Amino acid sequence: MLDNLQFLTKKGLDYKDWKLDSEVMIKGLHFTPLGYKFLVDLASSMNFGRLSNQTKKKSLITIERINNILNMSPLYHYEKINGIKLISTGKLITKAKLYKLTPDSKNIKDKKISSIYLEEKSNLVNFFNKSDVTIYKSINNVKPIIKDGISYNITKLF
Repeated sequence: MLDNLQFLTKKGLDYKDWKLDSEVMIKGLHFTPLGYKFLVDLASSMNFGRLSNQTKKKSLITIERINNILNMSPLYHYEKINGIKLISTGKLITKAKLYKLTPDSKNIKDKKISSIYLEEKSNLVNFFNKSDVTIYKSINNVKPIIKDGISYNITKLF
């Protein structure tokens, strides 16, 4: 609808950024480290970040970076009739099905350890070798669980 309009101010650029932000979020890419960082950088260039009185700095958003993020496979797909479906399994999401395990960087000697994404709470139970109750308490009380000397925070993504 707004794509057909011609903007004569910086608001046109802000609209294009907003549209790009929406596309990234619709694909669920904001749950990945690359997608999240991309959106943070995109947001810093919008609105007041574009004013002429702002210090000129090189944009962190390049055409190559936009193409890379948009070419990433989506985590889920929204269907009007059925709801949200995980791409990897084709299953409908009726309760929290995707979890992000974020290692506590203070306890990691090798900073190359990144977040882990697991589907289903049963995979969390197997990964941590802990009971369902322990996993449940960790998620709801926002308390980390330790595995192999690394402390992980668990976040329900959807």
